[in-house]
Amino acid sequence: MSIFLGAVIQKNSNAIQKRVDEINEMIRIAKANDLSVTDKSGTWQPLVKYNLLKYTKGVLYATYEEENLYYYAKGKGRKWEKKSERYGKNDVAYGLKYIGAMYRSAVNHFKKYGY
Repeated sequence: MSIFLGAVIQKNSNAIQKRVDEINEMIRIAKANDLSVTDKSGTWQPLVKYNLLKYTKGVLYATYEEENLYYYAKGKGRKWEKKSERYGKNDVAYGLKYIGAMYRSAVNHFKKYGY
């Protein structure tokens, strides 16, 4: 690996870590105010509560709790299931954009309307 390539990788890694820190801050705000997020790309998406993201060696780890919609639709109340995702080196940008968009929307809505 050349010195130049190593510097580029280090620069990108620092930028990704900065983005992870920004999203983690939004997650902290959401947790403090008991907010959950949902993916708006579909019509039947469950509520999700992410834990803090972890970025290590080019891989993004995301753990979260997802509402069981089947359980909820049957009138049995709310049941949360723990799940996790791993975004490899080629998918880190997508994962950050996806999770960041959901939390940015939720936090901005909370700041504007208070709920």
